[in-house]
Amino acid sequence: MKTLDDRAIEVQIGSGSTLYVCNFPPVADETWIREKFKRYGEIVDIRFPSLKFDTHRRFCYVQFKSSSDTKSATELDGEDLGNDLKLVAKLSDPGQKKPREGAMYDGRELYLVNLDRNTTKADIKQAFKRYGHIESVRVLTRVDGTSRGIAYVVFRSKDEAEAALEMNLTTLGNRVLNVSVSTNDKLKRKQNQIITSTSTSQRGTTSPPPHTNGDTHSVASPAPPTNLAGQSKFSEIESRTLALLNIPDIVNDARIRALTEPYGELVKVSLRPNHQGAIIEYKNEASVGKASLALEGHEIAPGRKIRVGTVSEMNQQKAEYRSDRIAVGAAAKTTNAHLQGPAPIRRPGQPGTRRGGKGGLGMKRGGVGLSGSRATKDGEDKDAEMNGTVEGEEKGNAKNNADFKAMFLKKDGA
Repeated sequence: MKTLDDRAIEVQIGSGSTLYVCNFPPVADETWIREKFKRYGEIVDIRFPSLKFDTHRRFCYVQFKSSSDTKSATELDGEDLGNDLKLVAKLSDPGQKKPREGAMYDGRELYLVNLDRNTTKADIKQAFKRYGHIESVRVLTRVDGTSRGIAYVVFRSKDEAEAALEMNLTTLGNRVLNVSVSTNDKLKRKQNQIITSTSTSQRGTTSPPPHTNGDTHSVASPAPPTNLAGQSKFSEIESRTLALLNIPDIVNDARIRALTEPYGELVKVSLRPNHQGAIIEYKNEASVGKASLALEGHEIAPGRKIRVGTVSEMNQQKAEYRSDRIAVGAAAKTTNAHLQGPAPIRRPGQPGTRRGGKGGLGMKRGGVGLSGSRATKDGEDKDAEMNGTVEGEEKGNAKNNADFKAMFLKKDGA
């Protein structure tokens, strides 16, 4: 026990009070995590990683008030959440960090590209089962559930997976397969866009959104088409598209989809954590209006309310800045990282500068970048508003261009 300002302070070692949690549902947010673990003790903090450079990261750290509560919470480790998800809840210990492991890192996972859209998991298993025991097959799908033509096949051993490479450039369905050993390819795995077509017939009418999608290194957006037909198509897509602004960079695409899907059939969802936003394209223009009314001001995270705007407005937002520095002392500022910086303040001329007087070093007489009575008028009037008077002379004695003109006319008349 310690005493601080006549108060008894209890100090405890904080090690062992943080839980590493992963493999939870993609739509899970802070509320879901808190509800899951609150029965084990007081939760001090829940931290999600930034998705700025990888939009598919899905883990968090749960910090309890005491290490005993954290140890109790590890009983949820391995809990079956359904949909082939088993929760991971382990004590966070950076000192015991071990090399990554799993099918991909063991060389047991194959990456299939150019699949026929009608090819099912059963079809893939049937084609590859002769090479060994298949643990799982995963086909990537769009928002509407249709195949994206990409799949992952996991074998029991590396040798079996390497033998299955024989399927490369063979025909399955109506397509020639491209089969390779799966790797941690950032260009392949760090995608931040969900694409869907409402139907096969409409696939040709859903052109790219008004701005190019991609990560923080995406290229500049293409200019709108110059021909009339292209302009009409571009405008039609733009009318079905809205942008969500002020989205924290810890929110993934699954949560955005769950948030926007109730208001209409989606065509495209593009997450832009580098601009604190997301681009949503609906099938119908009416859905944009419904979503705009419902989502404006919606609190997506504590203290973070969504703004609905255009893609160009979203692109003007900068990436969220995070600082690990802890402010200490009573004068420490409590600012939010997501708040935009204040607008630059336009200062008046040097306070107290006399009309015609000598300016400061590097300054012109009469004010900054101005000369004569105009500088004096601007500077003195603003100084007078702040200080009440102008140094060296009363406000009422200041003369402007009109006063001098009247003096000259008076002399000429005399």
